[in-house]
Amino acid sequence: MLPRMARSTDTYSAAQAANILGISERRVRQLVTQGKLPGKRATDGTVRIAQQAVNEERKRRKKESPTAVRAATTTRTRARASSDGAMDVDTLADKISSAVGQRIEGQLEITRRAESLVRQELDEERARRMQVEAALSAAQQRVADLEAQAQKRGGLFRRK
Repeated sequence: MLPRMARSTDTYSAAQAANILGISERRVRQLVTQGKLPGKRATDGTVRIAQQAVNEERKRRKKESPTAVRAATTTRTRARASSDGAMDVDTLADKISSAVGQRIEGQLEITRRAESLVRQELDEERARRMQVEAALSAAQQRVADLEAQAQKRGGLFRRK
């Protein structure tokens, strides 16, 4: 299979990546500049990051967050928690980020399945086209043979 060219839909802008990763757009551009997040600057000056790289970074950050971030956010979490049991903003943001990521991954899987089905249908249509072309070629040859026989006999109809 030939590698396909990346389309703009296969990449995220810095703003989109920032939303997915839960960080600022400026931080995304810093990560790209530092080489910690693979991305490229487009001809119009915008930063484009491959969807796969953003998803991998999000998963990496998700794995790190329970241990590395817990100590730093514990104090903030306690300060933000209210006596009526309201949810912490950081927890809510994590849950929303996780839900959005899962939805995007689900949509990506649906897209992959649809693409696979379309490719399969295309292959089947190509096979049918080849069969029809072979039948047409055989029929054309048969017509040519019959016309040649008719000419040898002096025309299509023989008079008695």
